[in-house]
Amino acid sequence: MKKLLLFTVFVSVCTFGILSCKKNKNSSGSCATVCKATLGSGETAATNPAAIQKAFTFTFKYGTGAGPFKDGDKATFTPTADNKLVVSSGGKCVTIENPYSKTGSIEIYYRDKCVFNTTFAVVVYNNTVHEINLQDPNGTTFWGQFQ
Repeated sequence: MKKLLLFTVFVSVCTFGILSCKKNKNSSGSCATVCKATLGSGETAATNPAAIQKAFTFTFKYGTGAGPFKDGDKATFTPTADNKLVVSSGGKCVTIENPYSKTGSIEIYYRDKCVFNTTFAVVVYNNTVHEINLQDPNGTTFWGQFQ
């Protein structure tokens, strides 16, 4: 019995330490689940330009079969003034914190390992969101595109 209790405590501690999601009781337009990514090597903190701080609804296209979305799925993306991205699709919703950029890229990346388990790469062109590329959680493999 003591071993079972120790094992349960160990698993609980590890689970809470690994997950970076938390419930947000704020009802100011954010989703209940907040995912806060940690910046990695070669990543620089990014900000949301004022011109894109509104809701955009796109349809998923060019899917590779990987990831949480299939061609035709719709999603609403809302970059916020406090540098978050709210993503809502198929009854699921997440607020992603800590956007980042990569040298030589025009994309703003939002890593979501909480709800959709993907990276959203927001392409800003002519002061608007042109498209959103979907990548694996590490931001290295293209999975499709929201347009």
